[in-house]
Amino acid sequence: MAQGQRNGNGEQTPEQVPTPESPPVPFVAVSQDQWISGGAASGFATYESNVAVPISGDTGNAILCNLPVPTATDVDNMVRAYYGHAMRVAQAVLKAFDKANPTANAEQRTAAAQAGVESACNGAYKPKRERNDTPAEDEAEHRFVEHCTTLVRAQKPDATQAVIDATVKKMRPTDAGKAWVEKALAEVLKDRQLFVARKSDKATEAEAIEVTL
Repeated sequence: MAQGQRNGNGEQTPEQVPTPESPPVPFVAVSQDQWISGGAASGFATYESNVAVPISGDTGNAILCNLPVPTATDVDNMVRAYYGHAMRVAQAVLKAFDKANPTANAEQRTAAAQAGVESACNGAYKPKRERNDTPAEDEAEHRFVEHCTTLVRAQKPDATQAVIDATVKKMRPTDAGKAWVEKALAEVLKDRQLFVARKSDKATEAEAIEVTL
């Protein structure tokens, strides 16, 4: 019996039933250029011909990783990915529908929500630039602020945060400031390290030092 057919009882053939041991299925063919274009259209950061995704752990810096073009996946992960994607798209669709149709009944709202879910899975949904990720640029700016802070503290150890902020604001638009940040951006793209502000509640008393308040 050929794969894709049903037996006399109307049941799927064994070859059609997915199992945890099934090999990955080929993914839709997407070129690198299409992948980058899609990432940019969605507002994601693209660097050096790659879509970038920041990955953070429990400690240390976040890491700027490249999101490769999918070549194959398993059905479970495909469902997970599209589940989240369809939920976000359909929620946006339903909110827009509710705003435009405040007196719509349950049947109409159900149809709008279902149409949103389907549009996320059949290619009808086209992303708008609803976000603007700039993780590498943000990191370069952070390093510039840290650099200026060090310079200010070296000249005036008791400088207030206002003095530091004013110095950063003054120096950033200068040619030297622009050149520093441009160089920092190249370093970020090389070392892939991103600063992460950690909540102080993760610190323990053992890490504290004695200070005079």
